[in-house]
Amino acid sequence: MLDTSHYLVYQQLHQGLVKLKKSLNLEDLEQMKVQFEFLLHESDEDLESRERSLITELHRELRLAKTDLLFLGAAKNPTTQATRRAILQERLSKMISFTSLLYEGIQQANHSL
Repeated sequence: MLDTSHYLVYQQLHQGLVKLKKSLNLEDLEQMKVQFEFLLHESDEDLESRERSLITELHRELRLAKTDLLFLGAAKNPTTQATRRAILQERLSKMISFTSLLYEGIQQANHSL
């Protein structure tokens, strides 16, 4: 069963990603990494397979988002900037959906008890 102690962490991560999607700011991304560190230090036996898979994907997408954000900042051509912004927005949308799945899974598990 999904750990209810993680619910708040997932919810905060979700809200932070929504904020980051609006701002596309490197400082906001760094705050997301700090929040995410809690999840990375959890032991494998504490996490269900689905939860572990989503966290792994979130971690991967977070690293890629940082690279995308750096490329966006370095882009000079407006077309390149628009393309980079779209790629980053899509990546953040995917991460937002992952966090939604995580904390909604906890809610559903609690309601079934």
